[in-house]
Amino acid sequence: MRFIVSGNWKMNKGPKESQEFFSEFKNPNSNIKTIFFVPAVNLLTAAQALEGQDVGWGPQNVYFKNNGAFTGENSPEVMAEIGAPYGLVGHSERRTLFGETDEETCQKVKALQEVGISPILCI
Repeated sequence: MRFIVSGNWKMNKGPKESQEFFSEFKNPNSNIKTIFFVPAVNLLTAAQALEGQDVGWGPQNVYFKNNGAFTGENSPEVMAEIGAPYGLVGHSERRTLFGETDEETCQKVKALQEVGISPILCI
């Protein structure tokens, strides 16, 4: 059995600090799948730095629509285009601070699945 350990960076680390972190990170155990959920500004940094490694990455949140007038949201379709293998949804902060409902979270899970991204659901 392989375990998953993931970390949500919240609003920490910019691209430079992220690049430095990824250049030093070594996955400590082959029985553990490590996944980093980084701020949107660091997604391409993660994609490039982790290419070819057995380390996952993805957005900390997505919207359930692929396009439209949703300022500040992450499009599942765009996340798939940049190669994100995972997407985090349903984080308690999204629920408590932004009022996201179980129904919206379900829509986000489905939106990620529709573009081939594996959702990681916070419960």
